[in-house]
Amino acid sequence: MAKRTEEKPFRPLEASLVQEVMSGNAAPALQPTPPPQPEKTIELRRPAEVRPEPQPQPVVDSGQGRPAPVAAPVYRQEVPRAAPPPAPRREPRPQPSQFTERMEREKRVLLTPSEDRALERVVSNLGAELGTSLKLSHVLRSCIRILINAEDELIERARANGRTIRPPNGDLPAIEAFEKVVAGVLQAGIRGARPIR
Repeated sequence: MAKRTEEKPFRPLEASLVQEVMSGNAAPALQPTPPPQPEKTIELRRPAEVRPEPQPQPVVDSGQGRPAPVAAPVYRQEVPRAAPPPAPRREPRPQPSQFTERMEREKRVLLTPSEDRALERVVSNLGAELGTSLKLSHVLRSCIRILINAEDELIERARANGRTIRPPNGDLPAIEAFEKVVAGVLQAGIRGARPIR
């Protein structure tokens, strides 16, 4: 007769497993598999210059109860603004010379009646030949310009002439002789002066 081997009785659940389940210490045999995550999509943005117009909300047509069709979005291209034109350059103002400053200084001179008549005659004839209205002040200011232009030559002529004594104002014949000497120096200096600048 064949010898029987001792076999364990069939038990679908082990006693240790039942105890672990009852005490709550059982490790989960099988963890549920998480659902697959969708792949991350990269959002492509439009360039900053192109901005979509706001989309209008669909309007329900009261007659048929269906939404009205919505127009496709319209994209507008932003046009860059033109740069403003450059500011015009300002030309520097010319500096005033001694002849364009304000005339506010006055010089007085005394004349005899015959000198006054002769001077007015010279001014009148000169204006007639120039074909313009001429006044004594214009002529005297022109003489001042001639004197300033010939300053160096006048000083040389005065140095060559030598020292001269001015007579008192009451001695008219001596004053006339003195002014004749000064007039000779002026005439010689103006004749040798450079052209007026």
